[in-house]
Amino acid sequence: MHIFQGFRLDFIVYAGIIRIVQSKHRYLTRMETPVKKLYFTILLIFLLTIYVSSCNNNFRNISLLSDIDSENALLLARGKEGNDYLWGGNGPDLFDCSGLIIWSYQESINAQMIFYDGQQIVSDINMQTMYDFNIQKISNVNDVKPGYVIFITNEIGLITHGGLVVNINDEEVNFINASSYYNKVVTDTWGLNDIVRDQWIVGYGRMIRSY
Repeated sequence: MHIFQGFRLDFIVYAGIIRIVQSKHRYLTRMETPVKKLYFTILLIFLLTIYVSSCNNNFRNISLLSDIDSENALLLARGKEGNDYLWGGNGPDLFDCSGLIIWSYQESINAQMIFYDGQQIVSDINMQTMYDFNIQKISNVNDVKPGYVIFITNEIGLITHGGLVVNINDEEVNFINASSYYNKVVTDTWGLNDIVRDQWIVGYGRMIRSY
């Protein structure tokens, strides 16, 4: 599947080019034809260079990871239960919240460069970037499967924490996460509408692979 992530051509550059062409219009009309052709050829090459650069940065191939991939990621994460928490830790022994999720999925599909940071394919992202670019958002809890990502916050408009769903029903969710509160990888159970330690659930997502 081909996805377009925003057309990032610089409007100011284009506006400037148009302005220059307009200001030079009278001069251009007096140019000899070969010179005029050369001028517009250079201009066209410049515009195409910007266009191709933009396309390279903003097109990506994606695929939804399978439920089996998600379940395998969950099994890998549960195998790390009790491991110490470390801010910035991405395994295989020390983890923060995003690091546990990232490591588990990378190990599940045996690939590293599977995430997208809004500009390029990368091997490491934070929870906000995961939420923005790397999941298919799931709105119905009945569609959330084991190993899908749960997103948590303590501030409106930001994603500050997350984990992998173990199981979920209409009232509560069980999830594994690298917790700074417990200072280790733990399995938590939260009510779907609860506020826990000033945090609440934002949503859920199925992981996307970018390449």
